[in-house]
Amino acid sequence: MKPKLLDEVIPPHEEEEVTVGKFYATFLIQDYFRKFRKRKERGALTGESDSTNQSAVQLCKAGLKTLQDLGPEMRLALNEDLEEEEEAMMEEEEEENNAHKVHVESSTAEV
Repeated sequence: MKPKLLDEVIPPHEEEEVTVGKFYATFLIQDYFRKFRKRKERGALTGESDSTNQSAVQLCKAGLKTLQDLGPEMRLALNEDLEEEEEAMMEEEEEENNAHKVHVESSTAEV
């Protein structure tokens, strides 16, 4: 496609032009700031700290600690599963090879 035709169909973007993406990003930033300011004002008026946030952080840390403690057990279980799968695949390959050998041997014996 010729660049001139492309510029007519889709005009090139100008540096100072406000695009939909820029507008939406600005809207989201302003909306978040308003909510943040209201939440801070409510906390300052009631004299409460953001205790729900602290309890959520503690809960997340506890969950993370639990996962870290279970990590070695999970790794062992996964490794055992992988080893079992590998053994099963090797057995299947051996059975297929044996079946193929029997088929080839019986074919050559007939000739």
